[in-house]
Amino acid sequence: MRVYISLMLAAVALLPSCATVRSSRPTSDRARRHDEAALRRRAEQLWNAKVAEDWATVFQFQDPKLRQGFDEAQFAAWSEKEEPFEIHSFQIESAVTDGDLGWVRVPYRTSMRRFKGLEPRDAYHLQKWRRIDGQWYPIPNNEADEYPESPSQRDAAAERELAARFAKSWEARRTADWAELYRLSDPRDHERVLSEEFAAVEGLIEYFDHKVYWVQVIGDVGKIRVMYYHKVNDPSMQNLTPQEKVKVERWVKFENEWYRDLIQEP
Repeated sequence: MRVYISLMLAAVALLPSCATVRSSRPTSDRARRHDEAALRRRAEQLWNAKVAEDWATVFQFQDPKLRQGFDEAQFAAWSEKEEPFEIHSFQIESAVTDGDLGWVRVPYRTSMRRFKGLEPRDAYHLQKWRRIDGQWYPIPNNEADEYPESPSQRDAAAERELAARFAKSWEARRTADWAELYRLSDPRDHERVLSEEFAAVEGLIEYFDHKVYWVQVIGDVGKIRVMYYHKVNDPSMQNLTPQEKVKVERWVKFENEWYRDLIQEP
């Protein structure tokens, strides 16, 4: 079975997926500086607490929803026993914000708690943060891939180009124009993904709506986190309620144009 069919059959599973909501409101330079100063202060408080192993304070930086299943004493007891790293020192090198998202670059010095004989080593963390009810919280590691990288790493002009290109692909999906959607896919993939099988697999799904959460371009690789509102395109399943599916589409730039990457798309 061809690689693309395998990827698509996995992608069309109609399991609900929680969408990532973030603010994309315009931010003035003054408001951004205010946000970045607030984020820097929060990051300093968190990392100072890590150095001091003040687990009660570290607990207050956990996502409010995650805190509902624990209390400070439980968290502190777990951290004292299970936290694998000691943080000896740190520096907040930069704090960048974009609406309700933030990125903090933190060089730090650390060692492993279980291996006391090992010399501490230098490391750095580009930590993603989000603002919830007016307060900044670090994004849990298992959710980090749901958010874009820092604007300082990205190409804003190219992101606008990719967003326009994606809009064409959405219109092709909405109208079931599989030939046009195929044309918008990477030509280098066409030897492995024939237009007929592409149309057959894409035609398994009927699309009703969508929402783009973010567009990211770094170099010649783009990613778009998008929610599709769709259902299986089968007469026997017409009574099914359309469902949401959130995914990250990978796009690549080839011969100065953006194309959806069919083979390497996650």
